[in-house]
Amino acid sequence: MTNKIKKKIAFFDIDGTLIEPTLNMLKVQKSTLDALHALRANHIRVVAASGRSPLSVNNVIDFPFDGYISAHGATNFADGQEIYSGGLNRQEIDTLWHFLVDHQLGFVMQGDGAFYYHDDNNAGVRRYLDRVRNRNYNKLVNQISDPASIGTVLKATVFFYDQHQKELTKSELQNDFKLMFNNTALSDQAERFGCEISSMRDTKGTGIQHLLKVWGLKPEEAIAFGDNTNDLEMFELVDGYAVDNAVPELKQIAVSIIGPVNSDTIAETLIRLGLIEANQIGFL
Repeated sequence: MTNKIKKKIAFFDIDGTLIEPTLNMLKVQKSTLDALHALRANHIRVVAASGRSPLSVNNVIDFPFDGYISAHGATNFADGQEIYSGGLNRQEIDTLWHFLVDHQLGFVMQGDGAFYYHDDNNAGVRRYLDRVRNRNYNKLVNQISDPASIGTVLKATVFFYDQHQKELTKSELQNDFKLMFNNTALSDQAERFGCEISSMRDTKGTGIQHLLKVWGLKPEEAIAFGDNTNDLEMFELVDGYAVDNAVPELKQIAVSIIGPVNSDTIAETLIRLGLIEANQIGFL
């Protein structure tokens, strides 16, 4: 190993880091997937750190992750067992729901057993619900008018009609909720101005802390890869490597900036760090 402290666990963001942040590429690069398998073969734990649920991760990456930091840290799993469940409290659910409805914003709230929406007039909401229904999530999709009937909310996904709605949401909610805006230049306006809203108490950083505690590991024994603002707390805790398509804020605190997501950069970085060998993934 080239590292002074042996790395024993690696955390990977999904969208924008393992998967290209466009609608054109739904699968991980072959070299990256091979590198993940090589890490596990070298007894280094591999964890998905994502805004997605574990089931959603598995829809795009066929890989036996050792753990999951899901819904931006609202629910976390180690060795197939849920070790933490957080999310929005009742007051936060009510506040968020009424703000979104009053300002006619399209949104879907995701709980631990269901998806909730107010109406599907927004194109982004319709596409989101279609994806849920077309995949085997085994969760209920409920249209409701009263947030009192909602149970757990891990996060909310919001779709804006225009830049004004985006700026309004930011100014009104950023002090009470964690907001992650979709900075990807997609062709669809509703998705281009998308935002995910979660609890200030739950981050990928707190998720890392939960998993490290369960496995008896230290932050200096971990490494992370990411691209967006919800990876900031993760990079503040462990050595973070930002892909070239990452947002500027993340690049500023990264240990290193590597190549873009649609390349062999993750495999090459892991080889350079001595965590895997080139011959393990067929590199000459």
